[in-house]
Amino acid sequence: MRRHDQHWLSVREVDDWRNHAACLTADLAAFFPITTTAAGESAEPAIRICRGCPVRMECLDFALTNDERYGVWGGTTERDRAQMKGRKRP
Repeated sequence: MRRHDQHWLSVREVDDWRNHAACLTADLAAFFPITTTAAGESAEPAIRICRGCPVRMECLDFALTNDERYGVWGGTTERDRAQMKGRKRP
């Protein structure tokens, strides 16, 4: 790898949207609840964190582009994203 390529990678990593995410220091288990029923864990704690996130839309775009089927991304659940993409929930 050339020297300027290494510099580009380090600049890209520093400027990555994920470095500005509200969940960066949160417990990631909240973003992957076992279930969203009343009997189990809820996605609501993660969704609350997402509401104030400065990169919420970038996160949602990432999840939709990469077909993330599990967890809370950009304040949306698996079901929300499945509906956005017009497919049934896995």
